[in-house]
Amino acid sequence: MVKGYFLMGGQELSVPFGIREEVFVKEQGFSIEIERDGADERAVHVVIEDDGGPCGTGRMYYDDGFWHMGRVAVLKEKRGLGYGSLIVRLLADRALQAGISEIYIGAQLTVRVLHHPRQMDKHRNVPFR
Repeated sequence: MVKGYFLMGGQELSVPFGIREEVFVKEQGFSIEIERDGADERAVHVVIEDDGGPCGTGRMYYDDGFWHMGRVAVLKEKRGLGYGSLIVRLLADRALQAGISEIYIGAQLTVRVLHHPRQMDKHRNVPFR
């Protein structure tokens, strides 16, 4: 079974940080200084887990008059199962519940198809830019 839960910036973030460090720092070679950009304390984080434990995360935060979604990461051995899309949908649903009508998504070019507006149209027509 796959389930997700939300964390706020002031809560214990070792699980999402651990997933992001595995994906962005160890696997993709980004520095920890770039990966930890300071937005985490004011972000809403989502973590998904399956029977093997935590396997994906993402976050959404408000900055400079706009909501931003990003740092979507799924452990390598769990990719291809739809977990990245689930993370985006969970964050989009949270945004809709909060009355947020526009979200900017930060994504690497290789994964932008995951966040493409045509894909998002299937999920309540959230306007993404």
